[in-house]
Amino acid sequence: MNMKSASVFAAVTLAAMPVVAEVSLTNDIAVMTFDKVGRISSLRERDTGRELVANGKFHQFVFIGRPKRLAYPVRMETRGPDRWAWVLNPDKGGGEVVCSFKSFGKGWTVTCEEVPPDAERIYMFEIGIPQWCKYRGYCAHMLSDDDSGICTRSYDVSVAMRIHSAYMRIDVEKPHPLTGWKVGLVAGARKHLVEALRQMTREAGVPTTVNGGAWSLGSEANRGSYVFADLWSFQTDDWVDFALRGGFSTIHLHSWWRSLGHYRYNKALFPEGAVSWSNTVAKIHAAGLKAGFHTLTGCIRATDDWVASEDCTNLLDRCTHVLSRPFAPEDKVLYVDDKPDNMHHTFLAYGSYGNAIRSGRAVSQ
Repeated sequence: MNMKSASVFAAVTLAAMPVVAEVSLTNDIAVMTFDKVGRISSLRERDTGRELVANGKFHQFVFIGRPKRLAYPVRMETRGPDRWAWVLNPDKGGGEVVCSFKSFGKGWTVTCEEVPPDAERIYMFEIGIPQWCKYRGYCAHMLSDDDSGICTRSYDVSVAMRIHSAYMRIDVEKPHPLTGWKVGLVAGARKHLVEALRQMTREAGVPTTVNGGAWSLGSEANRGSYVFADLWSFQTDDWVDFALRGGFSTIHLHSWWRSLGHYRYNKALFPEGAVSWSNTVAKIHAAGLKAGFHTLTGCIRATDDWVASEDCTNLLDRCTHVLSRPFAPEDKVLYVDDKPDNMHHTFLAYGSYGNAIRSGRAVSQ
């Protein structure tokens, strides 16, 4: 090969490496900037220019967990329109995570498209708690003050969203698929946040209601007060009278279930099941009141059919462990390879997590 052909080859090789020095994405209310390593270096309001994340820190957009180690990006490369790769440290196994971005007006949807085959976990949008943060919305997964807010949400209910003492983050762990899932980001002035969150909800394609979520503040149905009612169907008239005299707008039915888990009707309270229930609700509505019903979806009672059942494919797992020794029916201690989740101390409490253990398709307590 002569020097001329060697020079041409080198030029082609360099051109095929689309390394970026900085990437900025803009939507209707914010500008987000990544540095050359792929970290979030800025998230700024368009209205006011207020910086929401910097404070001298760099915030990780994405990194992965491999067996016994983490792998962080060392550079960011383009992979087409609105699509980038976060190239991981070769000393930690290399590979890359590829994500695409789509603006939905006042926010972005991020889709995780490619990950290294040996990845066990993906961490996304690790944003340090900013100094200006006054409120932490653990259900909304939002950091805010009276002027601004940052909200990240997974569009998949089984993807974990957590606000820690120093940062907020989204975690995805096997056996959940590590590709194909989507995350939404909204950031900007508070006056834009309600509409931005409504846009995000529509973008996610999840069920919506005019009384809940991003629509709750504007709902007249939420202005009144409600009374919890351990109501027997034959007592409906008495509860209606009580609610009217007390100025309540809603009778909230409680303990109507046979057991937490399947939520079948308690036949002691509603002898004819759905018929008794419908008659009760019709009487409440006829009096000009609203009817609600209570659930505790994080709980499964030991008497529920899920326990000792092998038909539990649609239950969400709070955490997953690998057994370090076999677990027999008569055993009282469960031995696992990794440290147990810190929620396991809660058992059959009001807001209990981890009160049921699934092995294969069987649930036990």
